Amino acid sequence: MKCSVVVLDLDGTLLNSSKQVSNRNLAAVLSCYSLGMRIIIATARPPRAVSWFLPRELIEISSFVYYNGAQVVCEKSNIEVYESISQPITSEILEYCLQQDSQIELTMEFRDEWFSLRELDYSNMMNAKENPIVKSIEELKQYAATKI
Repeated sequence: MKCSVVVLDLDGTLLNSSKQVSNRNLAAVLSCYSLGMRIIIATARPPRAVSWFLPRELIEISSFVYYNGAQVVCEKSNIEVYESISQPITSEILEYCLQQDSQIELTMEFRDEWFSLRELDYSNMMNAKENPIVKSIEELKQYAATKI
């Protein structure tokens, strides 16, 4: 059986517990690529986080599925697909969440930008290199969210 594509998740698959690609994993992926296989990275993470964790040589040879499929990018084929949550539905979801818990730690992604209702520090908890930008609920309701 000949394989033509390798699809990899990041957390718990390609990345180790330190959120790094081991030398062994890197060599294995590069070997697959050298045999003519396409490399696809599929993750719930946004593009900016993928670029934090992956070495340059993997970024250059890979296509990407971000946000569990809401955004797909294949630069070699000049393909980018983006499927957001419509603005009216985003607004309804945000309103519903706040009605359930007015103190909720609500964050939202919009095309690789990260927003929240209040100041949050995710650097330790989520290994994030930056924290979300604070916006009012009225501002957040204007977006067609990529992820809530």
